[in-house]
Amino acid sequence: MAQSINYFEHFKPIRNKIKKLNLFETLAKLHALLNSKKGMLPEVAEFFYVNLLLYAQEDLPAHKNAQRYLQEILNDVVELDNMNAAQSIDFSVWRFLHTLMLNQLKASHQNLFSALYKYYFIFSMPKIAAHIESKIGMPYKDFFMCAFWLHAKFGQNFAQKRANFVDRNKNSVFSPENMNRTLELLAKPLDELKAILKTEVTYDHNLFIFHGHAHLTHPVFTKGDNLYCMYPDQLLQQFTGGIYYITQIYEPAYGLSDAFGKAFENYVGLILNKINRELSFNVQEEIVYKIGNRNLKTSDWIISSAEELVFIECKTKRLRLPSKRIQSIEVTLDEDRNSIATAVLQLYKVYVHYSKNLITGLPFDPQLKFTPIVVTLEEWYAGGPGMDDRIEEEVKRLLLENGLSDTLVEEHKYKVYSIASFEYDVQLMFDMGFHRFFEKRRNHEITEEVLRDFPYIKYFEKEFDEHFLDPLKS
Repeated sequence: MAQSINYFEHFKPIRNKIKKLNLFETLAKLHALLNSKKGMLPEVAEFFYVNLLLYAQEDLPAHKNAQRYLQEILNDVVELDNMNAAQSIDFSVWRFLHTLMLNQLKASHQNLFSALYKYYFIFSMPKIAAHIESKIGMPYKDFFMCAFWLHAKFGQNFAQKRANFVDRNKNSVFSPENMNRTLELLAKPLDELKAILKTEVTYDHNLFIFHGHAHLTHPVFTKGDNLYCMYPDQLLQQFTGGIYYITQIYEPAYGLSDAFGKAFENYVGLILNKINRELSFNVQEEIVYKIGNRNLKTSDWIISSAEELVFIECKTKRLRLPSKRIQSIEVTLDEDRNSIATAVLQLYKVYVHYSKNLITGLPFDPQLKFTPIVVTLEEWYAGGPGMDDRIEEEVKRLLLENGLSDTLVEEHKYKVYSIASFEYDVQLMFDMGFHRFFEKRRNHEITEEVLRDFPYIKYFEKEFDEHFLDPLKS
């Protein structure tokens, strides 16, 4: 049994050292480190950044040996991270690996055009766009453009003058009113940010986990006439996927669940049809069919060829915040995992109906190789350490509970993808064939060299120019 650790006692020497640092000088040095080729674990950098905001001083003179002192503190943070990792492994190997994946996700980068256009496409559906506008007080496209401009500038430098954004533009999209409102949604004054973080930060098993904290929900902070953003990728996330939370699209009272799900389903269809340029596969939407008095639906998308059949189900259900925190992971993770397993179950149910020739317009062909795929809007870490096994256990349990054979899992292996990963791999699937792709992957034949040399298409460069850049030229 692992002994408990008083993390705050181990943190206090780090805190005392941080108190001797000038905040803005050190932020500049941290920004330079994050943008250098020197590797830094994302959880170490974020931990240091948050505690720098909380404890560094704004009016201290520059430290005499600032660079060396900074590296000393970062080394101390690494030691604390290693201690926490060792404790987490003792406590639960799976929890440690799960948390590792959550933190490493912050070091990844999606294709910019896909990340931007995906959410713009989804949130531009009329019912959703009207709701967003009612919540944020400006058209979603204007908000998107203003936020994208902030993102572009912070990609150049973490510190910017507020006047550059709100005083010098004649384009109506970037009006002072729009920019001020955008900043109200994405930024907080430094003192206010610090006050919130002090209520959120804990020094226990979760001390390196910051999901949902104020520096992420408001990735820009202000001080006087200056704006600061250490993590432009978090700014990108907040004005794209974060709008889901900012405008409470998840609230049942707004009745947006179906529209949101349909918009994501349409986006996946857009991806499939962009890849299927050679029309080597048949891509079709769901089929409505009847069994007795029941109206049923197939998967959201059906892909077929002379050799294979693929069912794709699209899910917007998100991994909830407690499932990302060690202290409360068991409370919600089983329920969240069940949501994905239920989607897989639905694909197998439809396949059983198909195999009995019960779907009008989709005659059964026993020679076709079948592949079920679930695509999620958000990253669910399926395919990561332990998660696949846990989902599979739940899928088999649900199959048996519904009177179906759990051998379906072995006969027709399913795959769960986030849309960000699916957008890349599906290009290889269309090139090789779905069944062959997954077979080669299981045999470790999809090497880094294969992935590096594959001629991926860039999905939305043209659309991005047409929707956002070209209108600004006029």
